[in-house]
Amino acid sequence: MKKKITTPEKIKAYKEKMDELTKTDYELTDEQIKLIVDFIEVLRAKNNGLIFDSIFTEDEKAVNTLNDIFIFCMRKDISLEGTLSLLVHWDVIVMKRIREKLISDGIINVEDTHLEYEHDMEKELFDRIHELFEYSFRPKLNKYSDLYQEVLNNSYDEAIKRINNKINDIHLPFNQYKINQSEVIENLEHEKNTFNDLITNNMKRSKLIGNNHFLSHLVNDDIEITDDYNIVFKGHTESLVIGYTSKAILLSIDKNIVIRELKTKIKILTDFRQEESDILIEYSKTLIEFAQTKRYANYIPFKIIAKRMNLTKNVAKNYAKALIQINEKSFKDRFDELNTLEF
Repeated sequence: MKKKITTPEKIKAYKEKMDELTKTDYELTDEQIKLIVDFIEVLRAKNNGLIFDSIFTEDEKAVNTLNDIFIFCMRKDISLEGTLSLLVHWDVIVMKRIREKLISDGIINVEDTHLEYEHDMEKELFDRIHELFEYSFRPKLNKYSDLYQEVLNNSYDEAIKRINNKINDIHLPFNQYKINQSEVIENLEHEKNTFNDLITNNMKRSKLIGNNHFLSHLVNDDIEITDDYNIVFKGHTESLVIGYTSKAILLSIDKNIVIRELKTKIKILTDFRQEESDILIEYSKTLIEFAQTKRYANYIPFKIIAKRMNLTKNVAKNYAKALIQINEKSFKDRFDELNTLEF
């Protein structure tokens, strides 16, 4: 059996460590301050000047600098925010000295520059770091193909688990049908098996990265650590859960009976108007529109994934074709008018 690259235990330990390092209520000891000051000198030499500038360079270089800071904080058990605050303070001191030298040499006047905004610099820095976090957490499929194949597999396992939990909690405003999720679980298992080498296969991965594949949205998806400390593709997983939960509901209901029941509720709500009648009437109408899509239940997951992940109709069609038998004309004709709900 292939050994998992990322065990939940390792991810949990890493997350707990990062949570500790990124606390905002930090207090640095004298020894920690000394370690940070020494580290800043090394970092300044490595970056040939102000560290602040190196964070605002092109993304890839900036992430390298940020990684150096993370590794230092991880190894020394020192607050990340405390380190960054000292870094800003240190750069401000250097900039003040440069300014004073330029003024004393008559190169600039006192009014010509303003470098007193340490608070503004700190805000800019943390805003930039937030951007770099998002950039660095984008999947690097070429570099870590085995890892991200595992992340994709985890996404399907997580979707199945969430669907089972969600279906047990759903209560709809008509005679409750027992929602049978067995077919959609089979769908997800089939999809997982179909794409079990999507990222590790060089040719398939090349299409994915080249935006020439119906799952190319994975390249720009966010990475999420689940409650069970597994790593998944966040947007893709959420879309699968909503799409296949909707399909399970549609497959489990009798459309005509449900619509008749909802129309009866609308009449009662209209006749005996209460404070929330209008809201309930609109919700009932929305459920009627959703129930009317039962005939096209197989298309619903792809419509929802397309809507949430910004896929075109043609991309969604190709996605569906890879997994199920579809009538292409019917898919294209009905796609835009399919009514979806996010359960």
